[in-house]
Amino acid sequence: MGYSKIEHMRIAISNYCHLKCKHCYASNMTQEDFNECEKQQMSIEMIKEFIDMLINEFELEKVSITGGEPLSSFVWPRTREILTYCLDRNLNVQLNTSGSGEIMIDEIVKAAGDRLGNILLHASLDGVKESTVDDFRGIDGAFRRARKTIEDAVSAGITVQTR
Repeated sequence: MGYSKIEHMRIAISNYCHLKCKHCYASNMTQEDFNECEKQQMSIEMIKEFIDMLINEFELEKVSITGGEPLSSFVWPRTREILTYCLDRNLNVQLNTSGSGEIMIDEIVKAAGDRLGNILLHASLDGVKESTVDDFRGIDGAFRRARKTIEDAVSAGITVQTR
């Protein structure tokens, strides 16, 4: 059985993340492991070519950008370039984040321009208690930062989904 349509692509833009989540492979990486992994990631041009191929041959409609943490300051330049490229190609974009990235929602709004309606912010919120989330994410303040990210996104008019 063949497929004629691929509606959704998920791309890990980087393995970098500043958190130490209990469930995540990235938290167990040494700096040496991380540096080696980053050298082997897909180039921006390769990602764009892949997106174009999926649009042209399989009618791609949506790209999820994940990581690591796509909203960390270290990763944001890659995330922003792929985000704007996808929006320029009239795709819907889902940004998967812990919510505790270092990039403020204003930066996403600026990058999206008048295409903000094509963005879904998918924020992980692993509980309702600050201590639970901070412990799970391995960093103090993770809960407060995630809540602020979600509130700022809603205030800016970005559709938000949590898990």
